[in-house]
Amino acid sequence: MGAGLFDFGDIDGQGEDVRLQHPLAITGGDDALYVADTFNHKIKRLELGESVTVRTLCGGDPAELCEPGGLCIAGEFLIVADTNNHRLRAVDWRTGAMRDLPLD
Repeated sequence: MGAGLFDFGDIDGQGEDVRLQHPLAITGGDDALYVADTFNHKIKRLELGESVTVRTLCGGDPAELCEPGGLCIAGEFLIVADTNNHRLRAVDWRTGAMRDLPLD
């Protein structure tokens, strides 16, 4: 994804046109990989096949996700460390719907 070290941005799609900005975490499941695209405040889904297709699963507004920094899969959900909002989020990896996880 990208042709050089400093080719960054926020572009979904396929091949060398895809851009991420400071990806920090990756996890896999359901024939896809999920990446915390940290400085774009998004979770990206990398759909594996003959070629890799990248699309935004969720985020984009820092109020939703602010520099996500960690990911893991728990059943039907991605658990996301929403670092600068100081919370954990559960993301349905099929729909991208998010909710807070209580930390009681």
